[in-house]
Amino acid sequence: MSDGERLAPRAKGPPTVTGLSPTEGTPGTQITIRGENLGTDQNDLLMLFICGTDCLQTAKWKTEKKIVARLGQANRGLGEVKIATKSGGRGICNVKFRVFIAQVGPLEESAVWVDETQTVPGREAVRTVAQTTEERDALGLKPTTKKLDPAFLSKMFPDGSGNIRMESFNPQWYLLEHHSETPIEELREAIENMKVAKADEAKKNEQMHKANLYSLINCVDSLAALHDELERSNKAGEFAVIKQIGSQVMQSGHMCFLIHNCTLDDLLQSSFLLADASSLQIAEARVKAESVFKDVLSRKDRADATRNALSVLTRFKFIFFLSKTIDDNMKKGEYLTILNDYMRAKSLYRDTEVTLFKECKLSCGYLCSRA
Repeated sequence: MSDGERLAPRAKGPPTVTGLSPTEGTPGTQITIRGENLGTDQNDLLMLFICGTDCLQTAKWKTEKKIVARLGQANRGLGEVKIATKSGGRGICNVKFRVFIAQVGPLEESAVWVDETQTVPGREAVRTVAQTTEERDALGLKPTTKKLDPAFLSKMFPDGSGNIRMESFNPQWYLLEHHSETPIEELREAIENMKVAKADEAKKNEQMHKANLYSLINCVDSLAALHDELERSNKAGEFAVIKQIGSQVMQSGHMCFLIHNCTLDDLLQSSFLLADASSLQIAEARVKAESVFKDVLSRKDRADATRNALSVLTRFKFIFFLSKTIDDNMKKGEYLTILNDYMRAKSLYRDTEVTLFKECKLSCGYLCSRA
């Protein structure tokens, strides 16, 4: 074997997908793609389709054997992973991903936009929802068979209601209507059930925000970009109106000059003379004032600079310590707090031109994307 053949780089084959984790899920599921020759970096990826949906925007290249992407609005059923890179060309897929559509209720959170035009339930779904609503109890207990007269309860609570979905919901009405004969021990047990349900709901929300933190941050960025574009358009319209008003003022001013028989050259010459005289007097007064109050003004400038530096540190403490706050909240698992802090920073400093603030924003964005 010659030296040239020994030093020549080994040609890599096409991208090959050998594994998916998980192998099934709903739209919005984060999928880990494993295989061989999956590109050299993020810019090497040319195409990534999962079950017919373009996932290139959400794809994050990890190594040449691992890519993480989020599934879009795919149709139900089995689908392939189609990938292409600059270095290896069109890829090969040896596995498939199964998409199933979960029925999202009106009060349930979803990681993707729900197409409400295709959520009209059939007869079976209507019957199931009705049965679930009737059997559900807010305390997690079995309601008593004997119930008080609704007319009597409406007289006792004229401004209340026993419906938990109403703004005028009254818990006393609900207890008298559904648990008038329930023992006190079971009511105490119901309190524990409600505490457990509340903790489970908080844990569910935390898992929802953790799994979709990157998507939520992308939504915040997209909304901020849209808001900036709208403001830019509005400003352009205002400037056009101002220019039109200014041209009209110039035309009317020119007409006034003509009416009073005053030429524009004479007016400009007199204005220049007055301006020169005023500037000379101002410069002379400034020199005399500086000679008298030079020491006092220098001390005042130093004091003002120190005061301004301290006020800046106090005023912008939020952005300076945001990276540390995100790290601490990430360790605690408070992903909703991270999202709220990121939205607040975007709204406060989206138009900033300060280099230090830009570095802080980039650092916070990197930490959020790493989550």
